[in-house]
Amino acid sequence: MTETTTYPILKNATKNAWADAAKYKEMYQQSVSDPGAFDLLPLNPTMRK
Repeated sequence: MTETTTYPILKNATKNAWADAAKYKEMYQQSVSDPGAFDLLPLNPTMRK
């Protein structure tokens, strides 16, 4: 059996995150149900043209 170690998320990291847990779950479901339409680019402001 493989042991998994998890670490808490730093508070300052969460305030700079693009998505919270609920948004991530929603995005994941979208990526699974329609992978061709799923695009992270608009969510990442540093990668916008």
